Amino acid sequence: MIVDDHPAVRHGLAAMLEVEGDLDVLAAVPTARDGLAAIERLEPDVALLDFHLPDEDGLLLCLRTLSLPHPPRAIVFSAFADEALALQASVSGARGLVSKEHAPEKLREAVRAVAQGHRWLPPVGPRVVRDQAQKLAPADLPILAMLREEVPEAEIAETLGIEPDWLRARRCAIVGRLNSGARHDLGSGRAGRRPPRIPRPPLSPKAA
Repeated sequence: MIVDDHPAVRHGLAAMLEVEGDLDVLAAVPTARDGLAAIERLEPDVALLDFHLPDEDGLLLCLRTLSLPHPPRAIVFSAFADEALALQASVSGARGLVSKEHAPEKLREAVRAVAQGHRWLPPVGPRVVRDQAQKLAPADLPILAMLREEVPEAEIAETLGIEPDWLRARRCAIVGRLNSGARHDLGSGRAGRRPPRIPRPPLSPKAA
């Protein structure tokens, strides 16, 4: 499954992925809205999501797929697949991050690995984590740490005494704050995107 707003890129990616015969592209669509609908309908094993989409970036689309009954394993596809974006991808629930500068063989390798349950995310150094963490509220830091360690959402919510829906909202807010002023937004018309406003959390029975 491919979500990319450039027709030539969609067709090129589909042809490149299917050339060896073991990968089938179920659909290739141009927007996050179309992508979410197609993912819900077709239930692909892997979704390749362009970071820059006209209606919503690939990270938020990835987060939205987590609410589906059968979410795919997502790979974010970007020209700036650096450590900062890798951190954002891990918060959004993406299983992989691939640079558009990589050779086609690397993308096929990433898709196969993610389809088998492996992660394909670049390592994020401690300096990048510290710099990015300064953009977050103190209450978001334990969420960031547990998501980086792949702690399941249900376990994070229970540990912190918050509702799962509130945790999903916090993940959206964290991605928005980490993405604010990021290098891969420059020149895209999306720079300085304001993080989503999130209401105060409802107390869970554990926290009450």
